[in-house]
Amino acid sequence: MAVKILDFIVLANDKKAHKERVPYKDFNNDAINNEVNLKQHLEAWIHLREKCRRENRPYDKNELFTLCNYPWILDAANKAEMIKIQNKVS
Repeated sequence: MAVKILDFIVLANDKKAHKERVPYKDFNNDAINNEVNLKQHLEAWIHLREKCRRENRPYDKNELFTLCNYPWILDAANKAEMIKIQNKVS
């Protein structure tokens, strides 16, 4: 629930003028970045996106909680790891 609440703050931040925005790295969460199993999150995210594509329906990020829906929470190292995993899975 905390991540979803923070998502509203990130969305509000995106509406501000660029020079007034809080830097995205300030939304990174060290505890999540140190403990997350990205492969599990990424596989679930890819599976649901493909399912939505097959069923010809829009992807709804509220259907399944995965950190892939909230990239602002991940640091650069984990985002790079996500890209590596995605290339292996795809």
